[in-house]
Amino acid sequence: MLNTASNLESLKQKIASSPQDKFFKGKLSGVGEVLIVDDEEPFVLSLADGLSSYKKYFNVRTAPNGAEAVKTLKLSPIDLVITDLSMPKMDGFELLAYMSRNYPKIPVILMTAYGTPKIEEIVGNMGIFRYLEKPLDVDTVADNIIDALGIKISVTETKAPITEQIRKIDIPRKESPAAHLSTQHSSEKQDASKTTATFGSRTSLDLAKLKEEARSKTGAKEKPLDKKTFTEDKKIEEAAEKRAFLEAKARAEEERFAREEAERKIKEAEEKARQESFTRQEAERKAKETEEKARQEALAKEEAIKKARAEADEKLRQEALAREEAIRKAKAEAEAEERARKEALAREEAQRKAKEAEEKARQEALAKAEAERKAKEAEERARQEALAKAEAERKAKEAEERARQEALAKAEAERKAKEAEERARQEALAREEAERKAKEAEEKARQEALAKAEAERKVREAEERAKKDAEEKTKKDAQALENDTKQKDLKSETKQKLSAWKKN
Repeated sequence: MLNTASNLESLKQKIASSPQDKFFKGKLSGVGEVLIVDDEEPFVLSLADGLSSYKKYFNVRTAPNGAEAVKTLKLSPIDLVITDLSMPKMDGFELLAYMSRNYPKIPVILMTAYGTPKIEEIVGNMGIFRYLEKPLDVDTVADNIIDALGIKISVTETKAPITEQIRKIDIPRKESPAAHLSTQHSSEKQDASKTTATFGSRTSLDLAKLKEEARSKTGAKEKPLDKKTFTEDKKIEEAAEKRAFLEAKARAEEERFAREEAERKIKEAEEKARQESFTRQEAERKAKETEEKARQEALAKEEAIKKARAEADEKLRQEALAREEAIRKAKAEAEAEERARKEALAREEAQRKAKEAEEKARQEALAKAEAERKAKEAEERARQEALAKAEAERKAKEAEERARQEALAKAEAERKAKEAEERARQEALAREEAERKAKEAEEKARQEALAKAEAERKVREAEERAKKDAEEKTKKDAQALENDTKQKDLKSETKQKLSAWKKN
């Protein structure tokens, strides 16, 4: 393991310090940009080192997981992504889903050591450019990259011998308990065996090589094959076979664990997609409910406007009749007072209805605010659902347009209410003017009555004077008649006396 770690560090230093190999940093111009995403750092470094021979065709960038790959995609232009499935933080399925939403034109090559028919079916439906199973060969990976980028290579150009550049590196594994036991057995005779660094292999052993190395070590002393040497060879072979069996068993166990993990993540991805579909359906349902509620509110508002208009017309008609009645019965004070009381009650009723209309408008404004809040919530949910985003935005705009229309209708209703209130005020002024005129007429009638009474009084006085004059005249006539009678009697008596005197 120490030898492996030193080889790994030397490979890192070589890649980082080489002035010519700038494929990690993506500084070459006119070539493709390839992003390799895998959480196994030794494998990624080895694969990048092997692909460095193709740096005149493409540059290589690396990322340890899907989250770092997303950052790289946002910061730099990438032409091709090569990704593993099983990774921490953000696995390959999540990365593929993110790229299908945000970078659908970037081709993807998928690599995995735990391929199953189910995974092949899923990635086939996702539009993956290539599906490669580990262990990988550098030439095969390079051919797929060149094919994906559409690079034309002339016949005269030849590929560099990749096998000469491959390092003999013992790639560390994600150890399970069985693998740890195998490591303990193999550490006793590590110098007697070597591992083959096939890209993507999980520390596979070549049993034939182990036997050959064991024979070469035992035969290095040029001793004749005696019984002791044969026994040692046999023990070495048995130890190598036992170690290979344990490692194969551990690898099979690890692959089983990885397949189960991959199937679990597939089920989680399917469940997540089902939940997203359910969420989209719920958002659409709520949007329809919001639209239906807005439609019902618009109908209710229209009905309220019609009712208010009918009430206003009826009120105008009643007020016109009341005005005619007031003109016709202007001289009747009691009826005028009753009419004034009724009009006062009508004004109070109109004010009450106006307050009710204002309260109703306030309630509609609150309902509108609630509808806008729900629309915003629906818009937020729709934003999170990338496939339903455009539809949700359109419905939100429609809801805003309806709200604007409602606001205009509300303003129109308020204007009409103000006009009705102004008309009521004008009518009240007219009624007050009518009452004033009625009072003036009443005052005039009272003055006329007083004048009439005065005239009657004067007539009575004239009659009294005439009566007195008549009585005085009668008295005078009677006195005159009496005087005349007395004179006649006196004359008659005088005549009789004369006659008697004459006779005498």
